[in-house]
Amino acid sequence: MKTILFDLDDTLIDTNYRQFSVIKHSIINLGESFNLDYSYYLEFRKRQKVSNSDFVIAHYPLIEIEEFRKAFSANIEHENFLNLDTLIVDSSLLLKISTKYKISLLSLRQNRENGIKQLKSLGIKNIFENIYFIKHQDKYVKASFIENSKLKFDYYIGDSEIDKIAAKSNNILFFGVNSNIHNQEKGLSINEILVKLL
Repeated sequence: MKTILFDLDDTLIDTNYRQFSVIKHSIINLGESFNLDYSYYLEFRKRQKVSNSDFVIAHYPLIEIEEFRKAFSANIEHENFLNLDTLIVDSSLLLKISTKYKISLLSLRQNRENGIKQLKSLGIKNIFENIYFIKHQDKYVKASFIENSKLKFDYYIGDSEIDKIAAKSNNILFFGVNSNIHNQEKGLSINEILVKLL
């Protein structure tokens, strides 16, 4: 049976509203008012292709950016914010895929416990044979994890450059989804990819 490795954030689930909400929470807690709306946030990041830190620098120049990053990191995986994420993937399609392939999940998360709780609440935890949460270090962290763990996969489905590097470095066929905020005009949706693999 062939194997598929999935990324989680912005591949299977939409995290954009969570990110926006944590930015708003962090800015307010750092003493600034926040009157930007979600649609503006999305459009600005899509158009300018910027990170959350760059978004804050552009709109809140008086905020100490390292203080913002600390506040953002402290809250981005809190249960209250994780509950804002929604499924992009059709869970029934994911379940069908799991009958034809061995499927695993690899995600950059600091808090495994909250990650597992989130997968349970979304109803997809038990679909995966293996779930790997690793801490974000650099753009090669997933590539190194796969190489060092000696794990073998036929396909890798993800949304980011980190995912693409991990696949290429380990000779895995990569499918890039179009749900990343910076590349929504390119590629197929996660559900379109799964249909092709069935």
